[in-house]
Amino acid sequence: MKVPGVAGVVAGVAGGAAQVVRAGVSTAAEAAGAVQSLASPVLDLAGPVVQSMAHTTGRAIGLGIPPDGSPNGVAPPVRWQSGQRVHLDLDPLLPFPRWHEYAAAVEEPVRRIPGVAKAHVEGSLGRLVVELADDADNDIVLDEVRETVTSIAADIASSGSGSAPLSAPFADPGNPLAILVPLTAAAMDLVAVSAAVTGWVTRLPAAPKTTRAAAALINHQPRMVSLLESRLGRVGTDIALAATTAAAHGLTQAIGTPLLDLTQRTLQISEAAAHRRVWRNREPQLASPERPQAPVVPVISSAGAQSQTPRHSWAAAAAGDASHVVVGGSIDAAIDTAKGSMAGPVEDYVNSAATGSLIAAASALVAGGGTEDAAGAIEAGVPRAAHMGRQAFAAVLGRGLANAGQLVLDPGALRRLDRLQVVVIDGAALRGDHRAVLRSRGDAPGWDDDRVYEVADALLHGEEAPEPDPDELPATGARL
Repeated sequence: MKVPGVAGVVAGVAGGAAQVVRAGVSTAAEAAGAVQSLASPVLDLAGPVVQSMAHTTGRAIGLGIPPDGSPNGVAPPVRWQSGQRVHLDLDPLLPFPRWHEYAAAVEEPVRRIPGVAKAHVEGSLGRLVVELADDADNDIVLDEVRETVTSIAADIASSGSGSAPLSAPFADPGNPLAILVPLTAAAMDLVAVSAAVTGWVTRLPAAPKTTRAAAALINHQPRMVSLLESRLGRVGTDIALAATTAAAHGLTQAIGTPLLDLTQRTLQISEAAAHRRVWRNREPQLASPERPQAPVVPVISSAGAQSQTPRHSWAAAAAGDASHVVVGGSIDAAIDTAKGSMAGPVEDYVNSAATGSLIAAASALVAGGGTEDAAGAIEAGVPRAAHMGRQAFAAVLGRGLANAGQLVLDPGALRRLDRLQVVVIDGAALRGDHRAVLRSRGDAPGWDDDRVYEVADALLHGEEAPEPDPDELPATGARL
Protein backbone atom coordinates (compact mmCIF):
# COMPACT_ATOMS: atom_id res chain seq x y z
CA MET A 1 0.00 0.00 0.00
CA LYS A 2 1.11 3.54 -0.59
CA VAL A 3 1.87 5.71 2.39
CA PRO A 4 1.25 9.40 1.61
CA GLY A 5 3.63 10.50 4.36
CA VAL A 6 6.59 9.10 2.47
CA ALA A 7 6.44 12.01 0.05
CA GLY A 8 7.22 14.23 2.99
CA VAL A 9 10.57 12.52 3.40
CA VAL A 10 11.73 13.96 0.09
CA ALA A 11 10.52 17.42 1.04
CA GLY A 12 12.15 17.06 4.42
CA VAL A 13 15.46 16.12 2.86
CA ALA A 14 15.29 19.01 0.43
CA GLY A 15 14.51 21.38 3.26
CA GLY A 16 17.37 19.95 5.27
CA ALA A 17 19.77 22.48 3.74
CA ALA A 18 18.67 25.02 6.31
CA GLN A 19 19.25 22.43 8.99
CA VAL A 20 22.98 22.41 8.20
CA VAL A 21 23.54 25.71 9.97
CA ARG A 22 21.37 24.79 12.97
CA ALA A 23 22.87 21.33 13.23
CA GLY A 24 26.36 22.76 12.83
CA VAL A 25 25.82 25.09 15.77
CA SER A 26 24.34 22.36 17.97
CA THR A 27 27.12 20.05 16.93
CA ALA A 28 29.95 22.37 17.92
CA ALA A 29 30.23 21.07 21.47
CA GLU A 30 29.86 17.44 20.43
CA ALA A 31 32.32 17.88 17.58
CA ALA A 32 34.83 19.35 20.00
CA GLY A 33 34.40 16.30 22.19
CA ALA A 34 34.72 14.04 19.16
CA VAL A 35 37.95 15.73 18.08
CA GLN A 36 39.27 15.40 21.61
CA SER A 37 38.38 11.72 21.67
CA LEU A 38 40.07 11.27 18.30
CA ALA A 39 43.31 13.03 19.20
CA SER A 40 44.91 10.08 20.96
CA PRO A 41 43.59 7.21 18.78
CA VAL A 42 44.56 8.76 15.42
CA LEU A 43 47.48 6.37 15.10
CA ASP A 44 45.22 3.50 16.10
CA LEU A 45 42.83 4.52 13.33
CA ALA A 46 45.50 4.96 10.67
CA GLY A 47 47.40 1.77 11.56
CA PRO A 48 44.82 -0.76 10.32
CA VAL A 49 44.30 1.26 7.12
CA VAL A 50 48.00 1.24 6.26
CA GLN A 51 48.28 -2.42 7.20
CA SER A 52 45.28 -3.33 5.06
CA MET A 53 46.60 -1.42 2.07
CA ALA A 54 50.00 -3.04 2.39
CA HIS A 55 48.57 -6.57 2.57
CA THR A 56 46.02 -6.14 -0.21
CA THR A 57 48.38 -4.26 -2.54
CA GLY A 58 51.06 -6.85 -1.93
CA ARG A 59 48.66 -9.61 -2.87
CA ALA A 60 47.54 -7.71 -5.96
CA ILE A 61 51.09 -7.33 -7.32
CA GLY A 62 52.24 -10.73 -6.10
CA LEU A 63 54.57 -9.74 -3.26
CA GLY A 64 54.96 -12.27 -0.46
CA ILE A 65 52.79 -14.90 -2.17
CA PRO A 66 54.43 -18.17 -3.19
CA PRO A 67 54.02 -19.42 -6.77
CA ASP A 68 51.55 -22.09 -5.65
CA GLY A 69 49.19 -19.39 -4.37
CA SER A 70 49.30 -20.47 -0.74
CA PRO A 71 48.97 -17.65 1.78
CA ASN A 72 52.21 -18.50 3.63
CA GLY A 73 53.88 -15.34 4.84
CA VAL A 74 50.65 -13.31 4.91
CA ALA A 75 49.58 -12.59 8.48
CA PRO A 76 45.97 -11.75 9.32
CA PRO A 77 45.82 -8.01 10.08
CA VAL A 78 44.11 -6.55 13.15
CA ARG A 79 40.83 -4.88 12.21
CA TRP A 80 39.56 -4.00 15.69
CA GLN A 81 41.00 -4.01 19.19
CA SER A 82 39.27 -2.92 22.35
CA GLY A 83 40.76 -3.93 25.66
CA GLN A 84 41.55 -7.64 25.52
CA ARG A 85 39.33 -8.29 22.49
CA VAL A 86 40.98 -8.44 19.07
CA HIS A 87 39.50 -8.98 15.59
CA LEU A 88 41.84 -10.60 13.04
CA ASP A 89 40.80 -10.35 9.39
CA LEU A 90 40.67 -13.75 7.69
CA ASP A 91 40.16 -12.40 4.18
CA PRO A 92 43.89 -12.21 3.29
CA LEU A 93 44.14 -15.90 4.20
CA LEU A 94 40.74 -17.29 3.24
CA PRO A 95 39.44 -15.16 0.35
CA PHE A 96 36.14 -16.96 -0.01
CA PRO A 97 32.79 -16.67 1.82
CA ARG A 98 33.02 -20.01 3.64
CA TRP A 99 34.68 -19.06 6.90
CA HIS A 100 31.93 -20.82 8.83
CA GLU A 101 32.75 -24.15 7.14
CA TYR A 102 36.26 -24.07 8.60
CA ALA A 103 35.36 -22.38 11.88
CA ALA A 104 36.08 -25.46 14.00
CA ALA A 105 39.41 -26.06 12.28
CA VAL A 106 40.49 -22.51 13.10
CA GLU A 107 38.94 -22.09 16.55
CA GLU A 108 40.15 -25.23 18.35
CA PRO A 109 43.92 -24.77 17.79
CA VAL A 110 43.68 -21.07 18.69
CA ARG A 111 41.82 -21.79 21.93
CA ARG A 112 44.63 -24.09 23.04
CA ILE A 113 47.20 -21.29 22.83
CA PRO A 114 48.25 -20.11 26.33
CA GLY A 115 46.90 -16.63 26.98
CA VAL A 116 43.78 -17.05 24.80
CA ALA A 117 40.61 -16.95 26.89
CA LYS A 118 38.09 -17.25 24.04
CA ALA A 119 38.20 -17.50 20.26
CA HIS A 120 35.58 -17.91 17.56
CA VAL A 121 35.09 -17.15 13.88
CA GLU A 122 32.60 -14.37 13.17
CA GLY A 123 31.51 -15.46 9.72
CA SER A 124 29.42 -12.39 8.87
CA LEU A 125 32.50 -10.18 9.31
CA GLY A 126 35.05 -12.70 8.07
CA ARG A 127 37.11 -12.40 11.23
CA LEU A 128 38.62 -14.41 14.03
CA VAL A 129 37.54 -12.80 17.31
CA VAL A 130 40.03 -13.48 20.08
CA GLU A 131 39.67 -12.53 23.74
CA LEU A 132 43.00 -12.52 25.54
CA ALA A 133 43.53 -13.38 29.18
CA ASP A 134 44.12 -10.50 31.56
CA ASP A 135 47.64 -11.65 32.46
CA ALA A 136 48.68 -12.47 28.89
CA ASP A 137 51.43 -10.73 26.94
CA ASN A 138 49.23 -9.47 24.12
CA ASP A 139 51.96 -9.08 21.50
CA ILE A 140 53.43 -12.55 22.05
CA VAL A 141 50.02 -14.24 22.13
CA LEU A 142 48.83 -12.44 18.99
CA ASP A 143 51.99 -13.42 17.12
CA GLU A 144 51.37 -17.06 18.02
CA VAL A 145 47.72 -16.76 17.00
CA ARG A 146 48.75 -15.32 13.62
CA GLU A 147 51.24 -18.13 13.03
CA THR A 148 48.65 -20.75 13.92
CA VAL A 149 45.95 -19.27 11.72
CA THR A 150 48.36 -18.81 8.82
CA SER A 151 49.41 -22.46 9.04
CA ILE A 152 45.79 -23.63 9.13
CA ALA A 153 44.88 -21.42 6.17
CA ALA A 154 47.80 -22.83 4.19
CA ASP A 155 46.53 -26.37 4.80
CA ILE A 156 43.02 -25.37 3.74
CA ALA A 157 44.30 -23.64 0.61
CA SER A 158 46.47 -26.61 -0.36
CA SER A 159 43.48 -28.94 -0.07
CA GLY A 160 41.63 -26.72 -2.54
CA SER A 161 38.27 -25.05 -2.15
CA GLY A 162 35.59 -25.01 -4.76
CA SER A 163 34.28 -21.91 -6.42
CA ALA A 164 31.94 -19.86 -4.32
CA PRO A 165 29.40 -17.13 -5.13
CA LEU A 166 30.53 -13.56 -4.71
CA SER A 167 29.76 -12.29 -1.25
CA ALA A 168 30.87 -9.47 0.98
CA PRO A 169 31.17 -9.23 4.77
CA PHE A 170 28.82 -6.97 6.63
CA ALA A 171 29.76 -3.31 6.73
CA ASP A 172 32.45 -2.81 9.36
CA PRO A 173 31.11 -0.48 12.08
CA GLY A 174 34.65 0.03 13.39
CA ASN A 175 36.22 0.96 10.06
CA PRO A 176 38.71 3.77 10.83
CA LEU A 177 38.20 5.26 7.38
CA ALA A 178 34.74 6.38 8.49
CA ILE A 179 36.50 8.98 10.66
CA LEU A 180 39.78 9.47 8.80
CA VAL A 181 38.17 10.39 5.46
CA PRO A 182 36.01 13.32 6.70
CA LEU A 183 38.79 14.34 9.10
CA THR A 184 41.23 14.62 6.20
CA ALA A 185 38.73 16.57 4.10
CA ALA A 186 38.00 18.90 7.04
CA ALA A 187 41.72 19.61 7.40
CA MET A 188 41.85 20.55 3.71
CA ASP A 189 38.92 22.91 4.16
CA LEU A 190 40.66 24.59 7.09
CA VAL A 191 43.78 25.07 4.97
CA ALA A 192 41.66 26.54 2.15
CA VAL A 193 39.95 29.01 4.50
CA SER A 194 43.31 30.03 6.01
CA ALA A 195 44.85 30.51 2.56
CA ALA A 196 41.87 32.57 1.34
CA VAL A 197 41.90 34.83 4.41
CA THR A 198 45.68 35.26 4.25
CA GLY A 199 45.55 36.15 0.58
CA TRP A 200 42.77 38.65 1.15
CA VAL A 201 44.52 40.32 4.11
CA THR A 202 47.90 40.54 2.40
CA ARG A 203 46.35 41.75 -0.90
CA LEU A 204 47.73 38.86 -2.91
CA PRO A 205 46.30 38.47 -6.41
CA ALA A 206 43.50 35.90 -6.57
CA ALA A 207 43.20 33.21 -9.21
CA PRO A 208 40.49 33.72 -11.84
CA LYS A 209 36.95 32.50 -11.30
CA THR A 210 37.50 29.84 -13.97
CA THR A 211 39.61 27.94 -11.42
CA ARG A 212 36.55 27.41 -9.23
CA ALA A 213 34.47 26.56 -12.28
CA ALA A 214 36.93 23.86 -13.33
CA ALA A 215 36.82 22.35 -9.83
CA ALA A 216 33.00 22.48 -9.81
CA LEU A 217 32.91 20.84 -13.24
CA ILE A 218 35.00 17.94 -11.97
CA ASN A 219 33.14 17.63 -8.66
CA HIS A 220 29.56 17.78 -9.86
CA GLN A 221 29.59 16.12 -13.27
CA PRO A 222 28.35 12.56 -12.62
CA ARG A 223 30.23 11.15 -15.61
CA MET A 224 33.49 12.69 -14.46
CA VAL A 225 33.00 11.40 -10.90
CA SER A 226 32.22 7.89 -12.21
CA LEU A 227 35.40 7.95 -14.29
CA LEU A 228 37.49 8.92 -11.28
CA GLU A 229 35.84 6.28 -9.07
CA SER A 230 36.66 3.59 -11.60
CA ARG A 231 40.34 4.55 -11.28
CA LEU A 232 40.74 5.78 -7.70
CA GLY A 233 37.87 4.12 -5.85
CA ARG A 234 35.21 5.87 -3.82
CA VAL A 235 37.43 6.97 -0.96
CA GLY A 236 40.29 8.01 -3.22
CA THR A 237 37.92 10.02 -5.41
CA ASP A 238 36.37 11.74 -2.39
CA ILE A 239 39.78 12.79 -1.08
CA ALA A 240 40.94 13.92 -4.54
CA LEU A 241 37.80 16.00 -5.14
CA ALA A 242 38.02 17.52 -1.65
CA ALA A 243 41.62 18.52 -2.33
CA THR A 244 40.67 19.99 -5.71
CA THR A 245 37.82 22.04 -4.24
CA ALA A 246 39.93 23.27 -1.33
CA ALA A 247 42.81 24.29 -3.59
CA ALA A 248 40.55 26.08 -6.08
CA HIS A 249 38.73 28.13 -3.43
CA GLY A 250 41.90 28.85 -1.50
CA LEU A 251 43.58 30.24 -4.61
CA THR A 252 40.52 32.30 -5.58
CA GLN A 253 40.18 33.61 -1.99
CA ALA A 254 36.60 32.36 -1.62
CA ILE A 255 35.72 31.02 1.83
CA GLY A 256 32.01 30.27 1.42
CA THR A 257 32.25 26.78 -0.07
CA PRO A 258 35.10 25.58 2.21
CA LEU A 259 33.13 26.73 5.25
CA LEU A 260 30.02 24.85 4.09
CA ASP A 261 32.10 21.76 3.35
CA LEU A 262 33.73 22.06 6.77
CA THR A 263 30.29 22.10 8.41
CA GLN A 264 29.27 19.01 6.46
CA ARG A 265 32.48 17.17 7.37
CA THR A 266 32.02 18.12 11.02
CA LEU A 267 28.61 16.47 10.96
CA GLN A 268 30.09 13.36 9.35
CA ILE A 269 32.85 13.18 11.97
CA SER A 270 30.37 13.49 14.83
CA GLU A 271 28.14 10.81 13.28
CA ALA A 272 31.06 8.43 12.67
CA ALA A 273 32.39 8.98 16.20
CA ALA A 274 28.93 8.21 17.62
CA HIS A 275 28.65 5.01 15.56
CA ARG A 276 32.14 3.96 16.65
CA ARG A 277 31.27 4.57 20.30
CA VAL A 278 28.14 2.41 20.04
CA TRP A 279 30.10 -0.34 18.30
CA ARG A 280 32.75 -0.25 21.04
CA ASN A 281 30.03 -0.64 23.69
CA ARG A 282 28.02 -3.35 21.96
CA GLU A 283 30.76 -5.31 20.19
CA PRO A 284 31.27 -7.81 23.07
CA GLN A 285 27.57 -8.77 22.92
CA LEU A 286 27.17 -8.71 19.14
CA ALA A 287 30.44 -10.47 18.20
CA SER A 288 29.89 -13.23 20.75
CA PRO A 289 30.10 -17.00 20.26
CA GLU A 290 26.86 -17.34 22.23
CA ARG A 291 24.92 -15.51 19.51
CA PRO A 292 23.70 -17.39 16.42
CA GLN A 293 25.99 -16.72 13.48
CA ALA A 294 24.37 -14.61 10.79
CA PRO A 295 24.51 -16.18 7.33
CA VAL A 296 26.82 -14.71 4.72
CA VAL A 297 24.45 -13.42 2.03
CA PRO A 298 25.76 -13.54 -1.54
CA VAL A 299 25.96 -10.25 -3.39
CA ILE A 300 23.69 -10.43 -6.41
CA SER A 301 22.84 -7.88 -9.04
CA SER A 302 19.91 -7.47 -11.36
CA ALA A 303 22.38 -5.90 -13.80
CA GLY A 304 23.92 -9.30 -14.60
CA ALA A 305 26.93 -11.39 -13.64
CA GLN A 306 29.42 -8.92 -15.13
CA SER A 307 28.53 -6.37 -12.45
CA GLN A 308 29.58 -8.82 -9.73
CA THR A 309 33.27 -8.73 -10.59
CA PRO A 310 35.45 -6.69 -8.19
CA ARG A 311 35.91 -3.12 -9.36
CA HIS A 312 39.42 -2.70 -7.96
CA SER A 313 42.40 -4.96 -7.30
CA TRP A 314 44.37 -2.81 -4.88
CA ALA A 315 43.40 -1.63 -1.43
CA ALA A 316 43.82 2.10 -1.97
CA ALA A 317 41.05 1.98 -4.58
CA ALA A 318 38.93 -0.77 -3.04
CA ALA A 319 38.84 0.84 0.42
CA GLY A 320 35.34 1.76 1.44
CA ASP A 321 33.52 -0.10 -1.34
CA ALA A 322 31.71 -2.17 1.31
CA SER A 323 32.30 -0.45 4.59
CA HIS A 324 31.06 2.09 7.07
CA VAL A 325 32.59 4.96 5.08
CA VAL A 326 30.19 7.65 3.90
CA VAL A 327 31.20 8.87 0.46
CA GLY A 328 28.84 10.66 -1.83
CA GLY A 329 25.88 9.83 0.37
CA SER A 330 25.90 6.09 -0.26
CA ILE A 331 27.52 2.84 0.77
CA ASP A 332 27.87 0.00 -1.74
CA ALA A 333 26.66 -2.70 0.63
CA ALA A 334 23.24 -3.44 -0.80
CA ILE A 335 22.32 -7.06 -1.40
CA ASP A 336 21.32 -6.17 -4.95
CA THR A 337 24.07 -3.87 -6.14
CA ALA A 338 22.14 -2.54 -9.12
CA LYS A 339 18.99 -1.66 -7.18
CA GLY A 340 21.04 -0.34 -4.28
CA SER A 341 22.72 2.19 -6.54
CA MET A 342 19.65 3.39 -8.43
CA ALA A 343 19.15 7.12 -8.62
CA GLY A 344 16.89 9.11 -6.34
CA PRO A 345 15.45 12.64 -6.57
CA VAL A 346 18.77 14.25 -5.67
CA GLU A 347 20.65 12.25 -8.31
CA ASP A 348 18.04 13.13 -10.94
CA TYR A 349 18.33 16.80 -10.03
CA VAL A 350 22.14 16.64 -10.12
CA ASN A 351 22.10 15.13 -13.61
CA SER A 352 19.71 17.81 -14.85
CA ALA A 353 21.70 20.60 -13.20
CA ALA A 354 24.98 19.29 -14.64
CA THR A 355 23.58 19.19 -18.17
CA GLY A 356 21.88 22.57 -17.78
CA SER A 357 25.04 24.28 -16.51
CA LEU A 358 27.06 23.00 -19.47
CA ILE A 359 24.41 24.24 -21.91
CA ALA A 360 24.31 27.61 -20.14
CA ALA A 361 28.11 27.90 -20.24
CA ALA A 362 28.21 27.06 -23.95
CA SER A 363 25.43 29.55 -24.64
CA ALA A 364 27.35 32.26 -22.79
CA LEU A 365 30.41 31.67 -24.95
CA VAL A 366 28.37 31.57 -28.18
CA ALA A 367 26.61 34.82 -27.22
CA GLY A 368 29.95 36.59 -26.98
CA GLY A 369 30.57 36.30 -23.28
CA GLY A 370 33.98 35.56 -21.88
CA THR A 371 35.31 32.69 -19.85
CA GLU A 372 34.23 34.44 -16.64
CA ASP A 373 30.61 34.37 -17.80
CA ALA A 374 30.87 30.69 -18.67
CA ALA A 375 32.47 30.01 -15.30
CA GLY A 376 29.62 31.80 -13.56
CA ALA A 377 27.08 29.65 -15.41
CA ILE A 378 28.85 26.48 -14.34
CA GLU A 379 29.03 27.58 -10.71
CA ALA A 380 25.38 28.56 -10.72
CA GLY A 381 24.44 25.00 -11.67
CA VAL A 382 26.20 23.39 -8.70
CA PRO A 383 23.46 21.58 -6.68
CA ARG A 384 25.15 22.17 -3.33
CA ALA A 385 21.91 22.69 -1.40
CA ALA A 386 20.54 19.31 -2.50
CA HIS A 387 23.69 17.46 -1.49
CA MET A 388 24.14 19.22 1.83
CA GLY A 389 20.48 19.01 2.75
CA ARG A 390 20.47 15.25 2.44
CA GLN A 391 23.82 14.88 4.19
CA ALA A 392 22.75 17.06 7.11
CA PHE A 393 19.48 15.19 7.53
CA ALA A 394 21.17 11.78 7.45
CA ALA A 395 24.09 12.79 9.68
CA VAL A 396 21.85 14.24 12.39
CA LEU A 397 19.51 11.23 12.17
CA GLY A 398 22.41 8.77 12.33
CA ARG A 399 23.99 10.56 15.28
CA GLY A 400 20.64 10.63 17.08
CA LEU A 401 20.16 6.88 16.56
CA ALA A 402 23.67 6.23 17.84
CA ASN A 403 23.11 8.42 20.89
CA ALA A 404 19.99 6.33 21.58
CA GLY A 405 22.14 3.19 21.57
CA GLN A 406 21.16 1.97 18.09
CA LEU A 407 23.92 0.47 15.93
CA VAL A 408 23.42 1.46 12.29
CA LEU A 409 25.14 -1.13 10.12
CA ASP A 410 24.66 0.85 6.93
CA PRO A 411 24.66 4.67 7.31
CA GLY A 412 24.13 4.83 3.56
CA ALA A 413 20.58 3.60 4.11
CA LEU A 414 19.84 6.86 5.93
CA ARG A 415 21.03 8.69 2.82
CA ARG A 416 18.70 6.71 0.57
CA LEU A 417 15.47 7.57 2.38
CA ASP A 418 14.61 10.09 -0.34
CA ARG A 419 14.22 7.19 -2.78
CA LEU A 420 11.27 5.66 -0.91
CA GLN A 421 8.08 5.66 -2.90
CA VAL A 422 6.06 2.76 -1.48
CA VAL A 423 6.11 1.19 1.98
CA VAL A 424 4.57 -2.27 2.39
CA ILE A 425 3.59 -3.19 5.95
CA ASP A 426 3.05 -6.86 6.78
CA GLY A 427 0.44 -6.87 9.51
CA ALA A 428 1.23 -10.44 10.56
CA ALA A 429 4.83 -9.46 11.27
CA LEU A 430 3.79 -6.59 13.53
CA ARG A 431 0.73 -8.08 15.21
CA GLY A 432 0.46 -11.54 16.71
CA ASP A 433 -2.63 -13.63 17.41
CA HIS A 434 -2.46 -13.09 21.18
CA ARG A 435 -2.70 -9.96 23.25
CA ALA A 436 0.39 -8.95 25.20
CA VAL A 437 1.41 -6.30 27.70
CA LEU A 438 3.84 -3.98 25.94
CA ARG A 439 4.67 -1.55 28.73
CA SER A 440 4.05 -1.27 32.44
CA ARG A 441 4.67 1.36 35.08
CA GLY A 442 4.34 1.07 38.81
CA ASP A 443 4.50 4.04 41.17
CA ALA A 444 2.78 2.71 44.31
CA PRO A 445 4.80 1.10 47.12
CA GLY A 446 5.09 -2.65 46.58
CA TRP A 447 4.14 -2.27 42.92
CA ASP A 448 7.23 -1.68 40.80
CA ASP A 449 7.27 -2.00 37.02
CA ASP A 450 8.05 -5.73 37.07
CA ARG A 451 5.26 -6.51 39.52
CA VAL A 452 2.71 -4.55 37.50
CA TYR A 453 3.82 -6.33 34.33
CA GLU A 454 3.58 -9.89 35.68
CA VAL A 455 0.19 -9.30 37.31
CA ALA A 456 -1.24 -7.56 34.24
CA ASP A 457 0.08 -10.29 31.94
CA ALA A 458 -1.48 -12.99 34.12
CA LEU A 459 -4.85 -11.21 34.22
CA LEU A 460 -4.73 -10.61 30.46
CA HIS A 461 -4.42 -14.33 29.80
CA GLY A 462 -6.80 -15.46 32.56
CA GLU A 463 -4.06 -16.92 34.71
CA GLU A 464 -3.30 -16.69 38.39
CA ALA A 465 -0.89 -13.95 39.33
CA PRO A 466 2.50 -15.16 40.59
CA GLU A 467 3.38 -14.89 44.26
CA PRO A 468 4.94 -11.55 45.22
CA ASP A 469 8.51 -11.06 46.33
CA PRO A 470 9.15 -9.98 49.95
CA ASP A 471 9.15 -6.32 48.97
CA GLU A 472 6.02 -6.62 46.79
CA LEU A 473 2.29 -6.75 47.54
CA PRO A 474 -0.09 -9.62 46.67
CA ALA A 475 -2.43 -9.29 43.70
CA THR A 476 -5.58 -9.76 45.76
CA GLY A 477 -8.40 -7.83 44.09
CA ALA A 478 -6.28 -6.82 41.11
CA ARG A 479 -8.17 -6.48 37.85
CA LEU A 480 -7.73 -4.91 34.43
